[in-house]
Amino acid sequence: MSEAYEHNPGDHEDPKAGITWFIGFVGSVAFVVTVLAVWALYYNVKNEQVEESFVAPAREEIAELKRSQEALLAGPPRYIDVDDQGENVSRYIIPIEQAMQLVVRENGGR
Repeated sequence: MSEAYEHNPGDHEDPKAGITWFIGFVGSVAFVVTVLAVWALYYNVKNEQVEESFVAPAREEIAELKRSQEALLAGPPRYIDVDDQGENVSRYIIPIEQAMQLVVRENGGR
């Protein structure tokens, strides 16, 4: 029998400092890259959802409102008796181009 005493049978040498440092550094960099990638993906999806939920429908509503207003401005001359609030009014509505010509004619071209 050997006289040498081994307090941890089968124990090996401590790992080298260089390789331990390298593995720790690479692991930290991989962790930071993974966190940043997940963060970027999350906010990209969140921005797309906001676009689909709020911005796109608002654009369509604005476009529809603009189309209806342009149709009213360029429409044929007409009378209205009731306005949008339901009040009785008597108005003669003419296209905007015709109204601008009447204003110029009334003011003598000034």
